[in-house]
Amino acid sequence: MARFKTVLTMIIGRKREIEELEERYQSDKPEFVAIYGRRRVGKTYLVKELFQDKMTFYHSGLSPYDKERRISMRDQLEAQFVARIGFRAGML
Repeated sequence: MARFKTVLTMIIGRKREIEELEERYQSDKPEFVAIYGRRRVGKTYLVKELFQDKMTFYHSGLSPYDKERRISMRDQLEAQFVARIGFRAGML
């Protein structure tokens, strides 16, 4: 919770959004949050700053393919799944 307060003082004009994201993060149930809006207004920055040490995986953008690392969204998700659960799809 302290992290949210720190970010709140660092990011101007996003109090409502930060409070909403904090509420979702503190929830006792799984939450899916889609953040959308115009380009270049700080959506990714807000999420990265707010959840800096709390994220396991996130996807930003429209493409399901990471051209830099030549890896698909499916491969990224599978890598996270393998890291957490310990087996690949099709191993059962």
